[in-house]
Amino acid sequence: MKIEVLGTDCMKCRRLAKNVEIAVAELGISAEIEKVEEITAMMERGVMLTPALVVDGDLKVSGRVADVAEIKAFLQEGEGVHPLPKGETVPGTLVVEWRHIGESVDATCERCAATGRTLAAVVDEIRPMLAVRQIKVKVVETVLPPERIAESNIILFNGTPLEDLLEEVRVETTPCVSCSCIAGTDASCRAIVCRDETHEAVPADLIRRAALKAVGL
Repeated sequence: MKIEVLGTDCMKCRRLAKNVEIAVAELGISAEIEKVEEITAMMERGVMLTPALVVDGDLKVSGRVADVAEIKAFLQEGEGVHPLPKGETVPGTLVVEWRHIGESVDATCERCAATGRTLAAVVDEIRPMLAVRQIKVKVVETVLPPERIAESNIILFNGTPLEDLLEEVRVETTPCVSCSCIAGTDASCRAIVCRDETHEAVPADLIRRAALKAVGL
């Protein structure tokens, strides 16, 4: 299956590309993903508005960002595509998804930024260990719109939130000044509670333990 994301590398185009990566990973399918940025190539495909999504030569979306669920539905239409049961992924693969508001780790709220930096360090640490066991690690960063701030600062491992992998962990929301600045109104953000200790940024130890548990280690 060939998936083409058409656009000029704008923020919406990048969001669509990330949604495609998440959809492919969650379905556990093999697909070639190509970014098409040349105007002439877009016109040849009949695309007048970007971002656009083309699957095996068929234009599915133009002028908007399709969400993950919609993209998965498009991909399931393809011949021979069979989604894996919820919570499962391609054997030998660990898909780590980090969701946050703001455009990047440097343009999000303070606690999300701290989580993002810690996550990157932990992934670098465990990647060699997992590679020995022939487990590939794929990190997906999902930028959320302000209206989905309740999901900000969440980490999923093969589709399962960290708090669902570790029994002693729960989630609560606490006021976040930097999220309020981004959203333009009073806002609260996710915080992790472990053994009655509240962490605004997700600690490295919890990320490490959740990642290893997700792959059965």
